[in-house]
Amino acid sequence: MGLFSRLINMMQGLFGGFVTSIEEKNPVAVFEVTIQQQKQQYQKLKKASASIVYLRDKTQSELY
Repeated sequence: MGLFSRLINMMQGLFGGFVTSIEEKNPVAVFEVTIQQQKQQYQKLKKASASIVYLRDKTQSELY
């Protein structure tokens, strides 16, 4: 393992510890971010589902 790799690992560890300490001090903010991410994921899945249903219906109408 080279010196550069070790320095990168050390920086990642320090940054990770910094983020963890911020998260521990403000769990409500972490929770809010998680909720927003889940809402965004839900919207993406909803849109994908609608596209699949549309394509299914279109294909069925073309076949019959």
